Amino acid sequence: MRLPRITALLVALAAAPAFAMEAAPDESVEEDSETDSYIPNRFAISLHGEWAHFNQHRDVEDTGGGGLRIGFRVNRWVEIELGADFYQTNLDAHDDGGNVHDLGEVRYFPVYAELRIDVTNIDKAIPWPWPWCRPMLIGGGGFGVRHLRREIDAPVELKGRRTGVIVRGGAGVEFGTVESRIAVGVEWIYTWVGNDIRVSDPSGVLPSRINLDYWTLGAYVVLRF
Repeated sequence: MRLPRITALLVALAAAPAFAMEAAPDESVEEDSETDSYIPNRFAISLHGEWAHFNQHRDVEDTGGGGLRIGFRVNRWVEIELGADFYQTNLDAHDDGGNVHDLGEVRYFPVYAELRIDVTNIDKAIPWPWPWCRPMLIGGGGFGVRHLRREIDAPVELKGRRTGVIVRGGAGVEFGTVESRIAVGVEWIYTWVGNDIRVSDPSGVLPSRINLDYWTLGAYVVLRF
């Protein structure tokens, strides 16, 4: 009775390596798939500073600003960023006679999410001669918080929503390869602001609305990890 059992056990042990070889995964395929799916430096932190020019610059002073962004690279050519900026400027409204009226100070805090598209890495079949210089398309939106601080007493009342929607769009150039841990760049971004300032002026000489739309020209440095 024991001989058939021992014989079957010996046959199973002898055949085990062959079954193991057949069932073993193809390591080369796994290595290739890992190489294709691996994206170095997937997360990023960037600091930026810029010059902000307001569309209604006759009544809103141009100013400097800056902020912080946190990014996540979806693939080699798309990155999602969350950012927050800060600007501080003065309202110097002009009346029809050319007189300047100091209406106080504006502090503006835009918070947004945006996509950055690296046009040089969309299709690997299309060669790009300068991998260290990569043009970007930028687009996104969020909301902006506006804080008004009056510096003088005047019979003029400023109204409008404190928080409003913003839409951003622009382009940039980043200097550094996709694999670079540290890169720098320049960017131009236009921002549409939904919470303009309404001006209530008993004399009727000031503009009834102050538009806060602006565009920025700035530079940034990014650390990827």
